[in-house]
Amino acid sequence: MGALSDNWTEVLSDPRFVTFEDPFSGFAVPKDEFHATYGPACLAVFQDHLLVSHLFEPNPLTVGEWRFADNEGRLDLYDAAVESGLVQPFDEVCAGETDAERRGRRPYALETIGDRDHKEQRLETITALLEDDGLSSNQRKKRVREKRGLEAALEALAAHEELAAGGTPVDDLDDIVFMD
Repeated sequence: MGALSDNWTEVLSDPRFVTFEDPFSGFAVPKDEFHATYGPACLAVFQDHLLVSHLFEPNPLTVGEWRFADNEGRLDLYDAAVESGLVQPFDEVCAGETDAERRGRRPYALETIGDRDHKEQRLETITALLEDDGLSSNQRKKRVREKRGLEAALEALAAHEELAAGGTPVDDLDDIVFMD
């Protein structure tokens, strides 16, 4: 067989390249799937005069499988994929949301000190559900925790409103409900 090509377009048609290591998961991915996900990033990386053989090396245990030659190559390709908008940055993947989604959601404090009517209605619903004998042990525990949380949120809301009205935030520590 002839020498391996260092041109990404030729690599795609070369039958000796079967799978490539995914830079994020580390799993072997079929060449077509790899190209569909990372193709534009590969073209960008290899246009910078970086050779395919500098980035990948054959896996000696599996014919046709190409692994990253080193961690630097993995990071180069992953960074190019992030810059191209093909994949999300690692911190966003770990967080389970993009930065835009994170900026768009309301802070937790606003959820805790918020819609009193909704919390009171939900508390009534939960209290009624707890009277049902058909709840399983796990369902009952979940409802009790939710009820305690709603009671604590309503108490925090009342303390917040009292403080805003010029009163003291907490008159007696015994009146505070602490969650388990």
